[in-house]
Amino acid sequence: MRPRPPLNDDDLPDDAALPEDDDPSLDDAHGANWMDKLRFAMPAEEPPAGPALPRRWTRKPPPRADDGFDELRPSKTRLKQQAQELQQLGADVAALPDSRLKKLDLPDGLRDAIAEYRRTRSHEGKRRQLQYIGKRMRDVDPAPLQEAVAAFKLGHATDQLKLHEAERWRSELVADADALTRWARQFPSSDLQQLRTLIRNARKDAALAPEQRNGRGWRELFQFVKPWLTQAVDTEFAAAAGLAGDDDDDDDDDTQDAPDVEADRFQAEPDADGWVDAGELLPPPEPARKAKGRRKAAAEPVTQAASPLAPTPEPEPEPAPAPPARAKRGARAAKVAKAVDTVETAAETAAVAADAPLETVRIGVVSISDRASAGVYQDQGIPALQDWLGRTLRNPIDWTTRLIPDEREGIAAALRELVDEAGCDLVLTTGGTGPALRDVTPEATLDIADREMPGFGEQMRQISLRFVPTAILSRQVAVIRGRALVINLPGQPRSIAETLQGLPEAQPPCPGIFAAVPYCIDLIGGPWIETDPALCQAFRPKTAVRKPRTA
Repeated sequence: MRPRPPLNDDDLPDDAALPEDDDPSLDDAHGANWMDKLRFAMPAEEPPAGPALPRRWTRKPPPRADDGFDELRPSKTRLKQQAQELQQLGADVAALPDSRLKKLDLPDGLRDAIAEYRRTRSHEGKRRQLQYIGKRMRDVDPAPLQEAVAAFKLGHATDQLKLHEAERWRSELVADADALTRWARQFPSSDLQQLRTLIRNARKDAALAPEQRNGRGWRELFQFVKPWLTQAVDTEFAAAAGLAGDDDDDDDDDTQDAPDVEADRFQAEPDADGWVDAGELLPPPEPARKAKGRRKAAAEPVTQAASPLAPTPEPEPEPAPAPPARAKRGARAAKVAKAVDTVETAAETAAVAADAPLETVRIGVVSISDRASAGVYQDQGIPALQDWLGRTLRNPIDWTTRLIPDEREGIAAALRELVDEAGCDLVLTTGGTGPALRDVTPEATLDIADREMPGFGEQMRQISLRFVPTAILSRQVAVIRGRALVINLPGQPRSIAETLQGLPEAQPPCPGIFAAVPYCIDLIGGPWIETDPALCQAFRPKTAVRKPRTA
């Protein structure tokens, strides 16, 4: 509450009546204080007459010219833009690979902040950490960081261009008969005979039904085309970079050598007072067009109209011969050329191996059954395996068969003989994989194993579960011994074909185990196995290349 002004008897009006001491209005509980009533009853004082006071500044006045300030400080908008630019640069630096980030000269605090930003997963946490990175980057020169980010983005764009060019050439070579002629004209040192073979294979694969295509011809054609286009794109980028550098130098030279147009407009001699007759003024010459680079300047020379008063231009020196294109490529292009040579050598090795006939595959088949080995009934497992593998494999097959009873030691001895002595690349067993007491095939197989391959058994049980729920009782295993693959199969002929081939017509399709067998044998040093795609499509990654088999 405001302090009450003091009241004197002189300040009261004549007709004002003072209340008595026992007046109830003196009690604050019954109303406002009587002094407030008197104060509001007094006439208001008029302000003193005189000139108005000057208005005071509500903010700091702007600097004057004589204060020593050359320019105003940056606005808040500009400061905010600079902070956002530093934050974006920090995000780009954090996105660099570790190999490039280690090469940058960064303070320890900034490097730790970037590492913390990479570890952060929440959106709000990354935003706050990015603000902190922008604050730490105020003390760092942004030029080297911007160059590193630009170089990384340029390399990514170059890689994308190489892939697009390779895909375009592959499509044209398959679809257009004249594309091979254009390729030979642009890349005369490439192996055209091998290229024709790859084009024929790709066209044959494209002519098949969609479910019969394996895509191998397309992949091999792409792998052949890609190294040549990689070398071409790197050469173009290096040449463009070199030409851009020459343009900058030539621009500086052209700027220095260009005639002063404004000075040449007045060629007449002035009189004693410094005036020139208007009739003696020459028309301004045509402005010389600025040529980009030595090549353009030489192809389009700038000519001016001859004038008796204009100075005779000095002849321009002939441009120095351009250095060889290979010298401009630099260290990066040398690495690319070395990589191309390596790829060419690998392609030649693969071509020689592809032209070689398919190797003979040694396959051992073991049927395990007490009653079949005793002659109670005729065995059906071995004929079923030989029939399916004979129709599926394109390689010549050398068969070795065994029919033995359910004896653990006998089964292990037979498997060792087929792998170590007979030199089988693939050994398939049938029967003896159930939970019965005499079913000991999985135990005997594990006895001779160097490494176990559990994925084969898991896939076989997945296929069998499509038909019977008792498939979970089967205990098939697969192992590796030396350079041979040993797989346990079911005993029924129908189940053997289903587990090997899979269920391609089911929804969803279920692949068989034999699709992975050829590549597995490749990895352990076995022969190159090819299959009939109509029965079983062998899967290999794109990097898999047929190599000559070593002893």
